[in-house]
Amino acid sequence: MYSQRFSIAVFAVISLSLSACSTRHQTDLSFVPYVHVPEQSQLDISEDYVERRADRIGSKLAEDSAEYQRVERILARLTDGLGVPRALWPHFVVDAGNYANAAALNHNSIIVYRSLLERVENDDSLALILAHEVAHLVLRHGVEENVLVASNFIPSKNERTHLDFEMEADRLGVILFAAAGYNPRQADELLKDALSHFSFDDTERTHPMTARRVQQVTAVLPVALKVYRESLYSTRASSF
Repeated sequence: MYSQRFSIAVFAVISLSLSACSTRHQTDLSFVPYVHVPEQSQLDISEDYVERRADRIGSKLAEDSAEYQRVERILARLTDGLGVPRALWPHFVVDAGNYANAAALNHNSIIVYRSLLERVENDDSLALILAHEVAHLVLRHGVEENVLVASNFIPSKNERTHLDFEMEADRLGVILFAAAGYNPRQADELLKDALSHFSFDDTERTHPMTARRVQQVTAVLPVALKVYRESLYSTRASSF
């Protein structure tokens, strides 16, 4: 069952995402309240992919490692705020030397690079990064990305691009961040701090510039603050 906080967050992101879309395409986010539950076979494919591509992705860290557990604690808080089981989206922490990044994998799991965890010491900054990746999973951007891959990354006039996905995930991400009880007032500064530690490749094609992404966070701040206050109220109420 979805929490009240999730219902508020969903309503907010539907309204804001629609209003923020360009006139060339209206984004339908009516499916957002129905979080897709990956089948076990899909999750097995993701784990097998990480293990088979270790030469390119990096070696997977053990689940009892400090790095894995740090990510687990934050994702547990984010999924609790969202009102879904923690086991819905597993994560992998991999070591690829100095490469620092995080990504939603196969629209059903999250991969985090060890170097990013070493660089991002502030857990709130890391939580905002992970909330962004969770937003990709909630919005099922991976499904649309598969369409782009099939079309050699040449979108039609009715298809969105990687830039659209990233900005959409930024907007929903800060709301999920707030729903988990993280204070969004400093989200713009946390985002700038977090992005400064990433190893971006092909940035111009797949990710908006930092200033533009900060604008996305700022745009949803009033709603994020409302969700944050609701999360604090829910936490206090459940303690009685």
